[in-house]
Amino acid sequence: MALSKKAMAALSVPGIPMYALMMPLVIFIPPYYAEHMGLGMAAVGTIFTLGRLFDVISDPFAGALMEKTRVYIPKQGWIMLGALPLSLAVWKIFFASPPGDTTILMMWLLVLYAAWTLMSVGLFSWGSEAAGDYHERSVMMGVIQIANLSGTVLVLVIPAVIELFVDTENIQLLRIRAMGAAILLLLPIALTINWFYAPRAKGTVSPTKEPVWAAFKGALANVSFRRLIAADLFVGLISGTQTAIIVFFVEIVLRLDGHAALLQLLALTASLLGVPVFIHLSAKLEKHKTLCIAVCLTACAAILASQMAVESLFLAVFCYILFGFPMGAAQMLPRAIMADVVDEARLKSGDSQTALYFSFLTTTFKLGLGLGVGVTYFLAGLAEFDPATARLDDSAHWVIRAMVGGLPLMFAAIILTLMWHYPLNRRRYEEMRDCS
Repeated sequence: MALSKKAMAALSVPGIPMYALMMPLVIFIPPYYAEHMGLGMAAVGTIFTLGRLFDVISDPFAGALMEKTRVYIPKQGWIMLGALPLSLAVWKIFFASPPGDTTILMMWLLVLYAAWTLMSVGLFSWGSEAAGDYHERSVMMGVIQIANLSGTVLVLVIPAVIELFVDTENIQLLRIRAMGAAILLLLPIALTINWFYAPRAKGTVSPTKEPVWAAFKGALANVSFRRLIAADLFVGLISGTQTAIIVFFVEIVLRLDGHAALLQLLALTASLLGVPVFIHLSAKLEKHKTLCIAVCLTACAAILASQMAVESLFLAVFCYILFGFPMGAAQMLPRAIMADVVDEARLKSGDSQTALYFSFLTTTFKLGLGLGVGVTYFLAGLAEFDPATARLDDSAHWVIRAMVGGLPLMFAAIILTLMWHYPLNRRRYEEMRDCS
């Protein structure tokens, strides 16, 4: 039975507060704790690096835990179970009073990451199980992606409004607490809607008896699975490198001071608008080919942006909207394809480990985002690009321009190689359904 639009919206709505949380953790919380809370750059950098390493390693084990307990706790249950520690961690991190404490920040950051993982893997795997056929999975993952992007856009609007209309010396503190309050307000509203209006998560007859390491090994032995998570890693790298470099490119190279946040917001809004378009396109084409088209469009936009003249605000707006428009789909489509990979694995082994498989996608995308920062800073340092010097001398601006255009092109080419002739297509899916 096909899911109604109401059911899809109710299922996806926890994504709004969940993904509203992620942007502050990348952009606002680290400098807030380094400066306002007095912990310093080195300490905060170390804490967030260790936290991200823990987060990446813990994701597959969270997926394995869900499969071991799936007869007792449905995927919807994990969203609810993760919400309480997540809310407490948000309160402790966003509303802490100075001076800060490195141990306390580290502890609550780990709690937040673990709780977010449970909710995220639960949400995506539940959406996969609820969707009925090849195209409905694209629609379901698209609706979840729209919810996620809506949360991201919403939380970026809050500091922009505060900076525009509030005149106070404590604007950094007000900005952090306003975002934290918005997340804490949205979370119970979203969970209530989800609990009463979302379709019930499907029950499972018995928990998986396969050992955790054997499950990991079985997943990695699947060619379709390996190619998909590799592609998702490079999708994350496209986003990560461009996010890491946007301030240098916009404010130093293009000399558009104060416009980096605006262009980032426009790109995210364009992503939100682009998802329905690419869902429609995936119904006409294969999902993997639609993914290839999406990343190729981002590469073309990035190349165009890299050639812009300085102080070209309108062209910058056009390029970032063009870059952002397919990015939401590029992040959504691997999750729609993973639902088909789960079916393929179930046909071979007789066991459907949805949470385990989706936990790897959580890992690869976050790893891509994290590595994106490291790649851009490493290459910039290797080419001896110095931001302070570059504001006065444009001789090293070619380094940033080369990364803006070249990195997305290289990553898109790798994704194209991995996914254009992807073996798990619509015809293969129909054959699997006939066999099951």
